[in-house]
Amino acid sequence: MSDTELLQAILSKVEGLEKALIKREQYRIGPKEFAIRMNISERTLWTRINDGVIKKPFKDGPNRYWLSGYVNEVVLDNESP
Repeated sequence: MSDTELLQAILSKVEGLEKALIKREQYRIGPKEFAIRMNISERTLWTRINDGVIKKPFKDGPNRYWLSGYVNEVVLDNESP
């Protein structure tokens, strides 16, 4: 196996592990928990959604949710000075 083939095989494995980790850590977060994590009221959360600051939630029947990765990203951006 050449060095190039070996590096390509390693890269392929790393990409597969990265995808698996992302998929594993994704779970649903509802509006109430999102607001708590942001340290704001649900009303303020919905205002930010309507203003386009936060993207609209996914819908599953009557339930509205965001994936945890997105929520974590928004919370971290909100905490940055």
